[in-house]
Amino acid sequence: NDESEMTSLTDYLERMKEKQEHIYFMTGTSRAECEKSPFVEKLLKKGYEVLYLVDPIDEYTVQNLPEFEGKKFQNAAKENLNLQESEKAKETMEVLGREFDLLMTWLKDKVLSAGIDKAILSTRLVNSPCALVATQYGYSGNMERIMKSQAYAKAGSVEGGNQKKILELNPFHPIIQELNRLYKEDAESDAALDLANALYDTALLR
Repeated sequence: NDESEMTSLTDYLERMKEKQEHIYFMTGTSRAECEKSPFVEKLLKKGYEVLYLVDPIDEYTVQNLPEFEGKKFQNAAKENLNLQESEKAKETMEVLGREFDLLMTWLKDKVLSAGIDKAILSTRLVNSPCALVATQYGYSGNMERIMKSQAYAKAGSVEGGNQKKILELNPFHPIIQELNRLYKEDAESDAALDLANALYDTALLR
């Protein structure tokens, strides 16, 4: 809402859109990182305000504060992000789901089985081709970084680090459409395999 001033949860609630059910938040090392994250693309496009939590303690705190004045918190980097989509949008995704179904199974069972829990179509992405989303009870990428840094500081290992995530694909992005075309043309081709792995490697950086 403001590029320099902090806000309060009470003020956030006053600015919430009509019928908005959740307090959306994104964690990261800086405001700039949060703003550029693929996880908030659709939220910002739809005009929702997203809380940017940039202190390492913030994510721990929110995990122990599941709601505020009856509104539940929702981490933009985790699965089941409720974007309150229209029925028409849901129907469109169902149709696309059938078009990309075999590609998603191929990614999950063969190409990226060691790195992802599953592959699904995304409703949160607008400009990005894909993103790795944490499971509902898993660690977000930001939380994994925090835990790893603490583990290194203690010369130990981090329990639960590098958990498998969900690969979300943007079915409207030309790169994902090209991947689907390559897969259908020849699932064993170097072009299809290379593009799938390149997308995954890029998503790891986000």
